Amino acid sequence: MKKHLAYNLLENLCKKENWNKSSSMRGTSSGITKRSMWIIEQLNEIGLTKNIHKFEAPIYVPQKRTYSSFELRTDRNYKSVPLHYVNIEVNVTNTNHDNTIIYVAHHDINNPNSENCQDNSASVCNLISLGESLMGKELDKNVYLVFTDCEEFGGKGAKELANRINEGAFGNVEYVVNLELTANGRNLWSDSENFVTESSLLNKLKLEGEFTSVKTPFNDSVRLRGNNIDSVCIGTLDDKNLKQVGESGYCTDWSMCHKVEDTFERGANADDMDNFIEFLHKLI
Repeated sequence: MKKHLAYNLLENLCKKENWNKSSSMRGTSSGITKRSMWIIEQLNEIGLTKNIHKFEAPIYVPQKRTYSSFELRTDRNYKSVPLHYVNIEVNVTNTNHDNTIIYVAHHDINNPNSENCQDNSASVCNLISLGESLMGKELDKNVYLVFTDCEEFGGKGAKELANRINEGAFGNVEYVVNLELTANGRNLWSDSENFVTESSLLNKLKLEGEFTSVKTPFNDSVRLRGNNIDSVCIGTLDDKNLKQVGESGYCTDWSMCHKVEDTFERGANADDMDNFIEFLHKLI
């Protein structure tokens, strides 16, 4: 594993090329945003083979027409507009084993005026670094990385991923590890307080590391679990923020999401990111 690769990628994504000035809220004609293009370029440079999976997810907008004063505005007054998005799929192992593990991070953003360091640029960079560190290794499972689109606006990418998993596109998927808020900290958390069913991934997490169980807002794992796919959302916290979560269920780092305060300088720690990637290896 290249030392500090994820951290260096994160600095580039947040600072150097203005990649954040695009949001997937309303899709694009091609599905490709500046951020997804940046991911594709990094994968090409490392030598990871990717599949750019384009999909449609329509929105409904008011039709441009004049309404009479007596006409009710109903659903019939709206039209469906097809919008395009992309999930970027990477088969790191390039093998065809019976079982598969998928690591996921959403690449879209809510606020194009923010660096979005924690949400979710750091996890994107950790995923790329994980892929680089696994290249050429002999593994007994297929390992996929998937960068999902439109998590911030309904989990459209996670829904599309769930459909493809259930159609068999990735083989027999044991579970999906969803990364959120992973720029700093050595304390691991999972959204297991949201669970009502048994999870083989959650059991694996408990075996491989100490986790704080937390409640989280909507994330890609919610959409995946809703489609009968075993998935857990995991992230990291430093000691100060972990204490805040223990006291109130929330913390300063999480409150920065979607705000301009979510910056590289404030959020990123190179050694912590390397440590987190090493932990991800244990889940294979």
